[in-house]
Amino acid sequence: MYSGATISHFGAGDLKHMVTKRRRDKLIEIVYQHYKKLAKNDDTLVWASSPEKMTKKKADAFFLGVMLDQGQVAERAWEGGRHLRENHFQPGKTFWKNISSAKEREIKKITKTGFDNKSYAVNFQTNKFPKWLRSAAKKISDEYNSDPRLIWDASPEECFLIYERFKEFDGIGDALAKMAQFILVRKFGVAGGKKNKHMLSIKPDIHLCRVLYRCGITSSAKISVTADEIGSFKLKSPADFDAACWHIGREFCGKTDRKCGLCPLSDDCEKNE
Repeated sequence: MYSGATISHFGAGDLKHMVTKRRRDKLIEIVYQHYKKLAKNDDTLVWASSPEKMTKKKADAFFLGVMLDQGQVAERAWEGGRHLRENHFQPGKTFWKNISSAKEREIKKITKTGFDNKSYAVNFQTNKFPKWLRSAAKKISDEYNSDPRLIWDASPEECFLIYERFKEFDGIGDALAKMAQFILVRKFGVAGGKKNKHMLSIKPDIHLCRVLYRCGITSSAKISVTADEIGSFKLKSPADFDAACWHIGREFCGKTDRKCGLCPLSDDCEKNE
């Protein structure tokens, strides 16, 4: 399965549960089939043949949507981003500067009631989001010339910078940064778009690590080990593989709640603890 150099740091105990190359390849293909199924119902997973144009206004709304896409359905988060951009802190050319210079109580009031008398963020984040928004506005103004599109201005070889730049913002963690990177490359053709989809790297989270270890594709559920091993597989589309594994981990292969009978990997899975 691996070259001698790759497996030299694994002990026999680490490798004893790992599947053969033939079964591993079959599991990987099943994951890709699951991705195709998911993509039929989720346009954020579809690779655009003709990428959408990212205007400044759309870029502002996109960034806001990323910040809001936690703890609530994605549709409400994206709509919230558009609504916030169109209805508050105008005029548009100085949108981010207006937020960063606004009084704290004004930002709190808008973020808590400005979405047609409702909060843009979910309840447990109503006190956090105003702070995150103000911090992001200052960073975008100071470091990106008030234009979020500069955050994802990267060559295919530097696609990883998109992920790393998003993670520098308060309130945007690993999962949101990864999501933003994947959507920008898939839908908007950033960093070469579809023709360079093989250059996207997986950013392992707990769901993906758990799935790959349990089914025997990797030797450990640790994020560092998963990242190291998965890089040797030369996946044709890491972003699609990542999305499908994440979904399997969330829906079928929970930490304590397993639904093996419904999981697409069940027949070939090692079902490790």
